[in-house]
Amino acid sequence: MDRRRRWSWPAVVLILAILGLGLGLWRGGTAAAPDVGRRAPSFTLELADGGTVTLAQYRGRPLVVNFWATWCPPCVDELPALQRLADEDDVAVLAVNLGDTAAEVAAFLRRHDLRLPVALDTRGEVMTHYRVAGLPQTFFIDRDGVIRHVERSVLTYEAMRAIAARLADGGGT
Repeated sequence: MDRRRRWSWPAVVLILAILGLGLGLWRGGTAAAPDVGRRAPSFTLELADGGTVTLAQYRGRPLVVNFWATWCPPCVDELPALQRLADEDDVAVLAVNLGDTAAEVAAFLRRHDLRLPVALDTRGEVMTHYRVAGLPQTFFIDRDGVIRHVERSVLTYEAMRAIAARLADGGGT
């Protein structure tokens, strides 16, 4: 019986996440999809370590926005590459966590020795505006706030670095 409960809890969380994503996409159906060449939707989010962050704060600097969750194994696998990119100076990195509490994220970051900035999209509003269809999903945004590349799968550091280098040089992807 305990074995069945252990396997059923992740399944319930996954089903709820999928339903929430579907509801979010349905609610955001009239908004223009953020796509390459379009301005990134603005946002204001709480940071996991306190304070708030806005998209406008990054104007004038290339930005990598990665949507992730602690319960998503591919997301967890990708985070060290994002941290490595965040440690460099030519692009900013913002990890947007979906659905976890600030305490859960803080504990997760400590456990995995991660220091990158993490915003909390607890209600899924930013996810809806960005039309995130699966995790992880990463948006590469230029200095002017225009989306230049969208990646809907796990990226290696080398792939992130190549896309970010083009952004830093003022080009798209």
